[in-house]
Amino acid sequence: MRQMGFPWRFDKLEDYYIQRLLEIVKALRKSYMVWQEVFDNKVQIAPDTVVHVWKQPQELEMASVTSAGYKALLSACWYLDHISYGSDWKKYYACDPEDFPG
Repeated sequence: MRQMGFPWRFDKLEDYYIQRLLEIVKALRKSYMVWQEVFDNKVQIAPDTVVHVWKQPQELEMASVTSAGYKALLSACWYLDHISYGSDWKKYYACDPEDFPG
């Protein structure tokens, strides 16, 4: 990190890594998606990047991502590893992916 000019700046390291990775993917003529943390950490991403919103509450995050001009993939409502016992399937059907200000 010191050689790259950003010692102890992990935000700069993340930015550098993601930008390099997206350049490689773009050179392969593939599309790409990043987790919402990349967007939230203000990493420079290309306009055609898809942002994967996986954390709840998702409404404000979806609004933020789409108002910035990015496409978004929402999966926050449907994480099956949030274990609860009994008949909890109703909550999966109750989630409206268009229920956000944006």
